[in-house]
Amino acid sequence: MDLSKPFGNRITSLTYKGKPVAPDDTFTMAINNYRQSGGGGYSMIQSAPVIKDTQTEIRQLLIDEVKQKGTLRVDDYFTPSWRIVRGAAAQVTGPRLRVISTNDFHGALVPGPDAQGVVRGGAAYVARAIETARAECTDECVSILVDGGDLFQGTAVSNLTYGRPVVEYYNKMRYDAVVVGNHEFDWGTDTLRARMRQSKFPYLGVNVRYTDGRDVPWIPNDTIIQRGKWKIGVIGFASIITASTTKSTNVTGLRFDAPAPIIDSVARVMRAKGADVIVAVEHDGGFCDRPATAGCSGEIFRIVGQIKEKIDLMVSGHSHSLVNTVVNGIPIVQARSSGRALAVVDIPLPPSGELSAMVREIGVDSMSPVAGVDSIVSRAVAMIGPKLNEKITTLPIDLPRSGSQYALGNIVADAFRWAGKADFGITNTAGVRAPLRAGPVTFAQLFEVQPFGNNLFRVQMRGFEFREYLERILGANSPGVHVSGFTVAYNPNGAAGSRVASIHLPEGRTLSDAAMYTVVINDFMLGNDPYAIRNKSMAVTPISFTDQEATIRYLRAQRLPLAIPVDARIVQVIE
Repeated sequence: MDLSKPFGNRITSLTYKGKPVAPDDTFTMAINNYRQSGGGGYSMIQSAPVIKDTQTEIRQLLIDEVKQKGTLRVDDYFTPSWRIVRGAAAQVTGPRLRVISTNDFHGALVPGPDAQGVVRGGAAYVARAIETARAECTDECVSILVDGGDLFQGTAVSNLTYGRPVVEYYNKMRYDAVVVGNHEFDWGTDTLRARMRQSKFPYLGVNVRYTDGRDVPWIPNDTIIQRGKWKIGVIGFASIITASTTKSTNVTGLRFDAPAPIIDSVARVMRAKGADVIVAVEHDGGFCDRPATAGCSGEIFRIVGQIKEKIDLMVSGHSHSLVNTVVNGIPIVQARSSGRALAVVDIPLPPSGELSAMVREIGVDSMSPVAGVDSIVSRAVAMIGPKLNEKITTLPIDLPRSGSQYALGNIVADAFRWAGKADFGITNTAGVRAPLRAGPVTFAQLFEVQPFGNNLFRVQMRGFEFREYLERILGANSPGVHVSGFTVAYNPNGAAGSRVASIHLPEGRTLSDAAMYTVVINDFMLGNDPYAIRNKSMAVTPISFTDQEATIRYLRAQRLPLAIPVDARIVQVIE
């Protein structure tokens, strides 16, 4: 089948028992009554004669088969009869540069389910996709491999080893360059520099400066890669919001400048040095309507719209989205996150005419792992030991992350309040990073929900100060937080300072402006706007364990079946 052709013209060859199927051949086929009646789009067989109708339920057929066989073996039932193969690897002919890119790996060394429950990613399978893309690059084709940032933070196997096995994997795959994402700074600059020393590739960030404007010598600005006679310039840019998307104390003394003017300046210099192609890799993102080519919005598109110099490709990250479009004459790609996709772009050399760009999904059921990478992952998992599979609780239902308010966020906020024996708990929604599925919940799964290990703090404030705090943190577009111990109604269209309509406490109590209350928040909120505690006279005391530990301890303390808090705690009232 050629899936690029329209319906009705896709089958290029069809054989039965090794012989081509002729137009006048006839066959018998066993199907269910739904398909036989034309259901599910099978109207073409609706008029075919029925030779035998057994009137037997399919489930009974399965029961009979299991009873007869006793032991079921995959090989007895599954014979691969079809597969999807890629078309011509490169639509671009002649000399070309293949740019293979990943982004936002977030320590996803082990495959995991996506939002639909399909198992994707995993370092050994991403490695196979990369090797396949490289193998397709033959004759006059040269390739580079780059990453859009956020390599480490996100899973127990990566976080508990501070990203060391991730670097080992990236070294194995021979990455040419990566950009510093905001989460590269989550463990402080000392740990980041240790990972840099371990790496055989540069971490780029041309717009990362000291606050006095000096260049940061341990973060390279760019690199020129020689492939045969071709010079490929790669420029890396950190997100301008890095300081507000990691702990602000982790980037003390650093600033993150606007990228567009710097891109133009550096591109001119690289062209003067003989760069044939310029690839920009930036940890800013955005979103596009399906199929990822139109209806795009977000920071990366605003930045690209400001660029004046010729950039041959922009590799983006940060938003964990599917992007494959062109803005301001510059192709832009982003390949989801957590190793679930791979961007492959072919650029003619020298650059002229149209390029070929695709984002390939990575499913573990359609490829084999790379053994050398699989062993890296196995060693990393073994270092963590049985802790990863330790059962914490059991969920009666799935807990997705959907909408601005959801039960999983409520649970985290409840855990904050419980851990601090406080009146209220508040967590930033962006700190809840992964959904949970119904059934047993392990330490590893909860780690991915809250991978940052933020410290918790009790803050004392009076009722009127708490009201003012809510006024500040409830954004105009989305609440941005989950809460515990109260419900609040607010008008997102109201003027700043007058959005909160009402605050209700349990058992019908009302908030007293004069009373003293305790609120538990994490240290990211404590020091980062808009959540920061600005009144330095407020009493702030640390809690002896992290947000992650609080949620684990809280869930362990709850009786089963676990009560799921589906109550609406933040209610928008449009006036």
